[in-house]
Amino acid sequence: MKRSSILFLFPAICAVAIFIGCGKQSKSVHSPVSSKDTVHASDSTQHPSDSTQQAADTAQHAADTTKQAIDSLFIAPTLTYEQREGKYIYTKYCNVCHGDQGKGDGFNSYNLDPKPGDLSDVHYMSALSDERIMQAIRDGGAGINKSPLMPSWGGRLNKDELAYVVAYVRTFAQDTTGKTQQ
Repeated sequence: MKRSSILFLFPAICAVAIFIGCGKQSKSVHSPVSSKDTVHASDSTQHPSDSTQQAADTAQHAADTTKQAIDSLFIAPTLTYEQREGKYIYTKYCNVCHGDQGKGDGFNSYNLDPKPGDLSDVHYMSALSDERIMQAIRDGGAGINKSPLMPSWGGRLNKDELAYVVAYVRTFAQDTTGKTQQ
């Protein structure tokens, strides 16, 4: 997603968070009395500190929801610089066949026979060296005696960009501790 479209979404996210927060605050006024509320139904006076606390809780919830939404759009703390660069290139060139998670289930994979490789397979990927993965990207499937349907990207990507894609592709095949297999 481009930064300008993310900035366009920011006011909408804030409005939704405020709307949700306001809806929660007014819910007790407009909703039918529940069994939980009947205990307090005989008490006709509400303590001012209770309504103030409820408003503060609602405002805090709205702020937390907005912060989480913004953080999810802008922050990718687990990726290194190389992996982030590789993600950009992967999304542009590889995602259409290999898919978002590298499982070989991209949009175009349904048109291909054989299907694209599963880059999230820990056992398969751990057996491949970085050079072998780079060769597959650079020379295409035919260059490594695999499917000729995978194009070669060596004419489009330089050596650094190829290394970035390898670094990102390695993030798909992770063991149970979250460490990348190599």
